[in-house]
Amino acid sequence: MASDLAFLRHRLALVEHWLANPDRGSVPIRSGRVRRPAQPPNRQDLHYKREARLLRKLLTQGKEGQVLETLEAWRRQLGSFLRQHRERYQAM
Repeated sequence: MASDLAFLRHRLALVEHWLANPDRGSVPIRSGRVRRPAQPPNRQDLHYKREARLLRKLLTQGKEGQVLETLEAWRRQLGSFLRQHRERYQAM
């Protein structure tokens, strides 16, 4: 079974490589195949920046075998924050 953290490190390396080469014409997907970007490069780079930030945070806070639990905890925490925010500002 592959390591969760090793997968995150590998994915982060790929995303950082894509960010370092913004004028690429295609994006590798797997087994030598490539895909043309469907979105403009600046929008696609924003997605990659967000993914890189999330992967870095997961690598620092997540422990081996607990990456999914960490993501679920973040989602619960952000969901409760959003719910409180909506209740507080619903009258406005």
